Amino acid sequence: MRLCSWRAALVVSSGALWSVAFADVVPRIERWELHTSLLTVRSVASDGERFWAATSGGLFTYEPRSGAVGVIRKTEGLLVQDLTALAADTATGLVTAGAFDGTLELYERPGRWEHLTEIRNEPGIPDKRVHAITIAGRYAYVAAAFGLVVIDLPARVVAQVVPRIGPLPVGTPVYAVSIWQDSIWVGTGAGLAVAPVNAPLLNYPSAWRAVQGAELSGPIYHLSVADSMLLVATHDRVLRYTAGTVTTVREYSSRVVGMGWAAGRLWVATQAQLWQELPYRQQLSIPVFEVSGLWVTTVGGEVYILVGASEQGLWYWDWHQWKAIQVNTPHTNLLFHCAVDLQGNAWCATWHPVDRGAGRGFAALYRGSWYAFTVQTHPWLGGNEYFYALALPSGGEVWFSNWGRGLLQLFPRDTGFAFERYDVTNTLFRGIPSDTTYLPFGGMALDARGDLWAVCHWCVTGALLRRTGDGRIQPMLTMLPVSQRQNLPLAIDPFGTKWVGSFVGDGLFYFREQTGVVAEAWGRLTTSNSALPHNIQ
Repeated sequence: MRLCSWRAALVVSSGALWSVAFADVVPRIERWELHTSLLTVRSVASDGERFWAATSGGLFTYEPRSGAVGVIRKTEGLLVQDLTALAADTATGLVTAGAFDGTLELYERPGRWEHLTEIRNEPGIPDKRVHAITIAGRYAYVAAAFGLVVIDLPARVVAQVVPRIGPLPVGTPVYAVSIWQDSIWVGTGAGLAVAPVNAPLLNYPSAWRAVQGAELSGPIYHLSVADSMLLVATHDRVLRYTAGTVTTVREYSSRVVGMGWAAGRLWVATQAQLWQELPYRQQLSIPVFEVSGLWVTTVGGEVYILVGASEQGLWYWDWHQWKAIQVNTPHTNLLFHCAVDLQGNAWCATWHPVDRGAGRGFAALYRGSWYAFTVQTHPWLGGNEYFYALALPSGGEVWFSNWGRGLLQLFPRDTGFAFERYDVTNTLFRGIPSDTTYLPFGGMALDARGDLWAVCHWCVTGALLRRTGDGRIQPMLTMLPVSQRQNLPLAIDPFGTKWVGSFVGDGLFYFREQTGVVAEAWGRLTTSNSALPHNIQ
């Protein structure tokens, strides 16, 4: 049973109450839980009491002193969960989050969520992604993929839309925005620009001035205010702008992913390193594979340095050691197929029907905690493309089909997880004609005897695999031409017939192995020889 599509995370329900007052019994779902990944952090801000983190699956909050974590998804009031930017006002407690589609989410203590959808609903703008937000007084300045938007926060309305920044082309993306020296500074795809903060109409080109300088002529991705200077980050360089003069702080060998200023110090993160650049240079070790963002903020009067990494969550430096903020979520939102065992544990494979390199291993919601299994954490998995999950009724094992690396058998144990992999090294199966070591498997199912069946996509040794209860593995449906073995879905009916679907227009195949005196039977149904509505199944 498919519980979630390739674009969604896991949704589960509990507390179903059954009514016996009606002949047709209808369940009433009392409580839903939404499981999205909160481990890819895009933006962090502080309201003075806690961190707020915007992620690909919603928001979460964290209080450093108590360690308390709060999770906010659609079930807690959000309209959109794929969030890309965040800002918080320590004076009012107002939090503003922006999304990939231009939606703005507003939260104010003691709090309810409000949604501003004017940008989202504006026609004719192909890309509405929010890149950054800065709050100053009653206004929020929103850096968007098409320009700058000014939000009147008390009125909860869009005050101005600025698709053209001064002399720059209409629709130039704005990546960063800061308020400094009574002016609005924006980092755009075509350089740095500035306008007076009290300019009545920012959408007038004459209100803006492009900051000159060869170093500032390209895209500007990050801005940070540091007392008497403005810090500017390009793709691989950090610059210092003061009194009309631009100087280079440092040029890096990889992309700058974030910077921040606090307590007289400048911190800069690239994809692989974290540096303190001012007042003196020193490197700080980091606990993640690849840094995706850096934020320097204050909570309770204490300065914290935070780094994020894709699917690895958020970490902060307390000036003694790195600490991970533990949020119990799946590591990815790319959950293609999930199975639930009799104990209520969920096992989810990740796969993308178009981007065959997008898989992220598999995830398990086991005894209330999420676990991630990828080649980065478990190199022996061999590949991250997992198409299908099958939990056996016994509850003692789970099977996963991998796109290229065969089948994986998982055994949950009180002490952890044990695995067994079946590929070309320990079975007779061989893969696709051009590379027989590449063994892609699709759907799986159990027959009435408890034998495991799996579809081998385009495999030269057979279209199906059968594993019997005693562990024997053999190719089946070997008479089907190799050209017609490009199949994925599988179902077994109560009579033992295996039905195999085609994603490439070959129709619907059926197969029943020989049992006793009953001969083997197989064939193909198409729109030309049956009432099949379509040849893609």
